[in-house]
Amino acid sequence: MPPRPGEGNGRRARLFAPGTSRKLAAPEEIAMAESPIPADIAKLSFEDALKELEQIVNALEGGKAKLDDAIKAYERGAALKRHCERKLAEAQGKIEKIALGPDGTLKAEPTTLG
Repeated sequence: MPPRPGEGNGRRARLFAPGTSRKLAAPEEIAMAESPIPADIAKLSFEDALKELEQIVNALEGGKAKLDDAIKAYERGAALKRHCERKLAEAQGKIEKIALGPDGTLKAEPTTLG
């Protein structure tokens, strides 16, 4: 019997929506996406959050952390990533609002996000 997709080769199976090439999120990705961003992270600027995320990635890639510490760092890194993504989405929304004025001209007007 052939192995199931993702079994035996160290890779995860890819899940796609029926009839599409759009990848579905894994259950743990959905849980992380829905979890709130801690208040200390929410206060960070995009640049500060990205800097901390880079430090976490470098530390995890070094492989010297204890398992429990690595898991905590990964979870914080995931929250930092979500925070950065939200900050970027907010900025993109503001730019798109400026670029797409109601009469088709470039026009700056206040926008509400969130």
